Amino acid sequence: MDIQRFRAARDRGAAWLLGQLNADGSIGPSDVGTFYYRAPWAFALAGETAAGVRLLDWIRRHRFTPDGAFVSGVDSADSVDGWYPYPLSSLIVGAQLLRQFDLARRGVQHLLTLQDPTTGGFYSTRDDHSATAWQELAVACGAMLPLIITGQFEAAARVGDFLVRLWELQPEPTERLYCVYTRADGLLTRCPDQVRKLAVNEAQDPFQYHYNGGFAAAALAYLYQVCPESVYLETARRYMAFSMHSTPRQFEVQQVCKSGWGAALLYLVTRESVYRDWAVKLGDWFIANQFPDGHWVQTRQLEDPPKPTTTILITAEFVMHLDSIYSALACGEETVL
Repeated sequence: MDIQRFRAARDRGAAWLLGQLNADGSIGPSDVGTFYYRAPWAFALAGETAAGVRLLDWIRRHRFTPDGAFVSGVDSADSVDGWYPYPLSSLIVGAQLLRQFDLARRGVQHLLTLQDPTTGGFYSTRDDHSATAWQELAVACGAMLPLIITGQFEAAARVGDFLVRLWELQPEPTERLYCVYTRADGLLTRCPDQVRKLAVNEAQDPFQYHYNGGFAAAALAYLYQVCPESVYLETARRYMAFSMHSTPRQFEVQQVCKSGWGAALLYLVTRESVYRDWAVKLGDWFIANQFPDGHWVQTRQLEDPPKPTTTILITAEFVMHLDSIYSALACGEETVL
């Protein structure tokens, strides 16, 4: 199999990101949020280490607190936004890959303060750790790799147990995936309509956030590499099956992207062709949706016209996913490098 097309698309995306860097090391309109959290990770995977280190140094000086919080510079967003641990999680991975260990160490110490010691999940906001506070599947998945890459294996196993428990609680696992847990109510199967898309992934509805199944599969596959318990691999397969058996129209939204990540990692640990073929399908989907200059944009139903901040965020993520697909497929017996 010739997999060079995936590497080439990854490198085009990284080249576009390089073009968004500012003279001070920051990227894009850096005063409006933390949208660049995955850019150091993307630069590391594409071999653009100098750019990644410069960006991390800017973050170190302007957006990282002594206690390891990654802040946006907009006070109201730093403590109450949903998915608070998620940008920090991705930043930790980039910092560790780029050998900026002070950021990775302080970041993971702060991340650990957001983990529920009872459930193993992570609170979605910084300030609310109550019994009714949301603990979302995707937030927990995002924390898995930074915990593993910094050697926090016991905390990572607690995340794995949380993901297994969420799957075991699913009442209709072929039809929908409930993605929120609270200590007070357990798996959240009822919620207001305005947050339903975050709380429930309807398998056959095209306009959904179709990242949950693949994301959970990727997280559990990483955990299986360091803690080879069969329950982690089997649960990863089940989450991945939910993703793969969802509506074919899932490819109409950019949020399908993490399905390629999950398939790539499951292929890496199982060498099963079903995951290889799905990873190839997602890799070709990334290429088909890439603009000639290398960037990608948000799902049009969510954002039209595209915002520069979201375009940077999505391009950095897709660079990472393409690298995961490319590197996993490189382990195939008939791969052409």
